[in-house]
Amino acid sequence: MAALEEDSLFTCSICLEKFTNPKYLPCLHTFCELCITSFIESAILDCEVQKKRVCFLCPECRSENYPPSRSITAEEWAEKLPKNYQLQSIADTLAGKQVFCESCRNNNEEKIATLRCKQCQNNLCEKCCTFIHQRVKEFVLHTIIDLRKSDFHKDLLGGQGLCADHPEKEISVYCLNHGTLCCTFCLTAKHSDCKDLISLDKIEKEEVKLSTQVFYQETQKMRNISKTAVNDIRKNVKSLHLKRDEILLTAAKKIQRSKEILDTLYLQLENSLNTAHKNTISKLTVSLETLDLFDETLSEATRFASAVLHNGNKKQMFVVLTKLQEMISRQFKNITKQRKDLKLAQLKWESVDTIEMFADLLKLGDFEYTFQENNWSADIGRHFKNITKDANPKELGNILSFVV
Repeated sequence: MAALEEDSLFTCSICLEKFTNPKYLPCLHTFCELCITSFIESAILDCEVQKKRVCFLCPECRSENYPPSRSITAEEWAEKLPKNYQLQSIADTLAGKQVFCESCRNNNEEKIATLRCKQCQNNLCEKCCTFIHQRVKEFVLHTIIDLRKSDFHKDLLGGQGLCADHPEKEISVYCLNHGTLCCTFCLTAKHSDCKDLISLDKIEKEEVKLSTQVFYQETQKMRNISKTAVNDIRKNVKSLHLKRDEILLTAAKKIQRSKEILDTLYLQLENSLNTAHKNTISKLTVSLETLDLFDETLSEATRFASAVLHNGNKKQMFVVLTKLQEMISRQFKNITKQRKDLKLAQLKWESVDTIEMFADLLKLGDFEYTFQENNWSADIGRHFKNITKDANPKELGNILSFVV
């Protein structure tokens, strides 16, 4: 189970297997070259059937991607996508595979990398590390990881422990007064008057591990709810499209006998229905984008929580937990603001049975979009409340007796 969760960081979301020749899109999401090739090929066929401009949506964030040239095949398109060397390098390093110095590779040389810079995220040979990171002033304070050490993977996962304001410094303190992670520089410059400070070295591992487990479990539950909501809305949009087409087809058949007058009424119906349909789908699209973004955030949070839960130390777990808590909180606020709009729509149609009497008709029928209430926001909120209660770094800090 632990190995499975760690591997999820390097797993393609299409095939759910470890990345093979990872390629990334402009939105920076990464997929196997073969997987994205199949995905692009399917999208090209759909575009040709629908007679619209060729493009495909990112399987993760749904951002649009257009071909670099006309008449390009799916294989050529995927081949032109840039390779995610950094992700491949980290995966190979963790798997114990031989990795090469990226600085040498940029100069068409191949030398085995034995070191890795935590800040630059580059694999280096000893020569490049000496000349670049130990003699250049800007890199002197960077943290170098020895890939030959048996526990180097713990250092690789330790990137979350660097201070955002001072990247060369490790996070070492949590300020309860401001709810902020600090390094020693931050402590002196911004928190000299704060009284409630906690040294991360003095945190009880079991306490933060329990909170991280709660966070992981609850985010998994929230993600299940959000995925259900996303699937329901997608099905709803598809059914609304079908229902709209059904309404328009029914109306079209009824106007065949008296074409001129009924054509006018049909156009009125089509325009008003499409306008209302566009507005309704627009509302549902906003909800879908919000939930898609929240699901992506939960996915990333789940991966990081899983990785640090199984491979991180207590300090790393606390730091990751704090950052993920803030990230989830921001996204949840967006869902809370839109909770009134998170609804499913229904399209009802009542046709006029006396179309033969069209001379006196002003319209072909009435349509109405109705929305069905759901508990997505409330269900997500219940699990979010559990996180803020049982996996909140501030609450965890309040029960600790150790201070700086």
